[in-house]
Amino acid sequence: MTEQRELSELLEKIRHDTSEALNQMYNWSEEDFEKFLERREEYVSAMEPYRTEVNESDKHNITEIMERDIIIKARMHFLKEEAAEQLRQFGGARVQQKGYQNQYALDGLFIDKRN
Repeated sequence: MTEQRELSELLEKIRHDTSEALNQMYNWSEEDFEKFLERREEYVSAMEPYRTEVNESDKHNITEIMERDIIIKARMHFLKEEAAEQLRQFGGARVQQKGYQNQYALDGLFIDKRN
């Protein structure tokens, strides 16, 4: 029965982290999302040995967590697209700036010597 308790504790940790992510994700940076995903990966890896111990209550909890994940994934996708758009704009600005700047190349030197 301790295996079931350990599995329940891991699910509760994932549920808590997911709730925290939902509450804070609009204030999170890329690093915060990375930390969240790393913790999640650790929990999921720790759950692997208990795969055969999953009961109906656990399945319900997992389904609930996965439903909440959809919202978090949508936020992450939005941030990814926003960053990509900023990079495109930055690249476009760079091209325009180069077009307005004069490109000079030094081909030779002229020396005026006065005696």
